[in-house]
Amino acid sequence: MKRTLIIALTVILLLSMLVLVPSEVSLAEVVPIPLDQAKMNDVNPSFYLSETEYQDPSLHITMERGEWYAPFRSESNKYRDHSQGETVRTNYWVIRIEIADASQLRTGLAHNGKGRENDKWWASHVNPVLAINGDGFGDNFNGYGRHIVRQGKVIKHNAAANNDGFDGFDALIIDDAGDFHIIRRATEADFAAFEGSVINCFSFGPALIVDGEIVPDMTENLRYRKMYGGEIEARRVCIAQTGPLSYMIVQSDGPDDPDHTGLWIQDFAELVQSLGDVKCAYNLDGGSSVRVLFNGKSIDSPYPNTKSQKRTNADMIFFASAWQE
Repeated sequence: MKRTLIIALTVILLLSMLVLVPSEVSLAEVVPIPLDQAKMNDVNPSFYLSETEYQDPSLHITMERGEWYAPFRSESNKYRDHSQGETVRTNYWVIRIEIADASQLRTGLAHNGKGRENDKWWASHVNPVLAINGDGFGDNFNGYGRHIVRQGKVIKHNAAANNDGFDGFDALIIDDAGDFHIIRRATEADFAAFEGSVINCFSFGPALIVDGEIVPDMTENLRYRKMYGGEIEARRVCIAQTGPLSYMIVQSDGPDDPDHTGLWIQDFAELVQSLGDVKCAYNLDGGSSVRVLFNGKSIDSPYPNTKSQKRTNADMIFFASAWQE
């Protein structure tokens, strides 16, 4: 009896010790990233499951390649012979992202907004899991009609239009919950009326999808139609929200890559809508500014010698891990 009692007490003691010792899981957790942290923490390389997928407990990214057939638009594209049919083909990437905390969706500026940098610099100085180019910050900063916010800091506020008939840029606001808010033809009054916390605000566009519907007049504005190439075949990229802390990036190839025509902005919006339950989508700087970095490498074009691989970027939008071991 005494021996049995001793064994029982020993088992109880051992079990109580196991309870008190932290498990492996308790030694790691999702930790929100400080708003002003410029360089992201290193991640375990094993989280990169393949060349097209990353997963840790705070971040899941998948990428798929597809092709899209758009209507024949014009014979003005000097890169392509459209005589073979009434549709043109363009390949694209669709990237789906799930995050655990809103702080994982972030922005960065090269040299505090005073310069531009190449892919290698962004990979080493920011260390994102996934990054894409932003809204052409380097070209847009001095323009009028813009409200620009990066990581909670107001960089520029001049949303008033001037007298050349331009009635304001479409704005994308990302709040502290990671939710998207698109304001069409944003004005000073629109920004003053916004009641949420603005973590990032972009001034480019146009808006492609709002409340699940394609914007009907996205190139009605003369500035979008001409200066931003709404009606030319081009390489394009957008960021979209599909649900709470769920996002999608779509990047289409351009006419400087063999066998790809590029897309008009309307065709690009139709491609984006076809890819899933898109709540809203916002067009970013396109053409030779398009950049998609995954695991420090550019994947936006399979043709690294084109000029699209050579242009530097002043700003990036990126996703980072919040998992700390």
